[in-house]
Amino acid sequence: MKIAIISHNFPPFMTGGIGSYATSLAGSLTNRGHDVTVFCGGKVDKELDVNFKIQRLPMFNFPPRALWFQLANLKKLKNELKYFDIIHTQNTDFSIYSKIKKSLNKPWIVTMHDCPQRGLKAFFDAPFREKNIGDFIFNVLEYPLYKQLYSTDLKNADRIISVSESLLIDLKKNFKFDTNNARVIHNGIDLDRIRKIIKNVKKEKNEKIRIIFLGRLFYGKGLTFLVDAIKEVIKHNQNFVLDIYGEGPLKSNIEKRILDNNLSAYIKLHKFISNDQAIEEIYKSDILILPSLYESFGLVLLEALATGTPIIASDIPGIRSVIKNNYNGLLVEPTSEKIAEVIEKLINNPNLRKKFAENGLREIKKYSWDKIVKQTEEVYKEVLKEHNANNKK
Repeated sequence: MKIAIISHNFPPFMTGGIGSYATSLAGSLTNRGHDVTVFCGGKVDKELDVNFKIQRLPMFNFPPRALWFQLANLKKLKNELKYFDIIHTQNTDFSIYSKIKKSLNKPWIVTMHDCPQRGLKAFFDAPFREKNIGDFIFNVLEYPLYKQLYSTDLKNADRIISVSESLLIDLKKNFKFDTNNARVIHNGIDLDRIRKIIKNVKKEKNEKIRIIFLGRLFYGKGLTFLVDAIKEVIKHNQNFVLDIYGEGPLKSNIEKRILDNNLSAYIKLHKFISNDQAIEEIYKSDILILPSLYESFGLVLLEALATGTPIIASDIPGIRSVIKNNYNGLLVEPTSEKIAEVIEKLINNPNLRKKFAENGLREIKKYSWDKIVKQTEEVYKEVLKEHNANNKK
């Protein structure tokens, strides 16, 4: 099959779960003999070394990026997509395809990675002192636009892939669409790539227990609770350091919290790093923490499992699909008090950390892209069969 994957979010120009998903999907499909091209946004100094074709297209690098990407490249993509058998878009990265679908007559699959209503709820649930202009723009001002774009995709795509069962439940609650067209295919991870990245990384025993967080610095990621939890942990244990990797509108709030509470010796803020670097840092850490208020899945959890890194994560639906409490990680209510309790528990229990690492390495095998790509292929075959039958009528 000749497959077009459309994702404005794509490394190394942008980092994140959607870009990682698109990269792994394209590579896995190519390994299985398909002709794959990724259409994405942004200019880069050095292109990824991959086995599939990449077409970089112009895009304004400010919100709402997905909309600018579509408007700037409609004519280009309309001309290019007529040569493909399958159009596979991510979230709302080419919702405008609904307007040209009839003329192009190509099957359309969309993978949904999140639900906009969740971000909106997290913003309004936040205490006033935690609200910031970046969260307001992303979760409130842009909400009407993205609500319409999500609705367009869900109503018009031939198939919808949801990365988790809990996400599909959220989408059903908030949008009207033909749920018979929806399939749940979990996010996956390229285990061979992970092994290759960490092969030459020397994993030494850290002088202090190293805890790591990677992600966007938004309120919904639970970082204010995490920083406040560290204030409690240091009352009983100072033998640790928390490394936070990411950028976002909450950064100044986090920096102020660290300074006001004299936590600079225990919390280190770092800029975004590439996915390869992120995997190396996870591998070198003792604990990965994800205290989010909402996650549809949490790809970083798979990266931690694959590197044998123990996990602390919020006890919420999207995370429960990956982490089994007290088996391959600890699930916790996302409050500062509860987070502090489980951090202390895992810091003080090396045997428990070892158990989670070993069980994580066993559990990760079911998320291999070898399995995920076959499930995705079945969706392609299913929709192509329907498409061809309809064209014969």
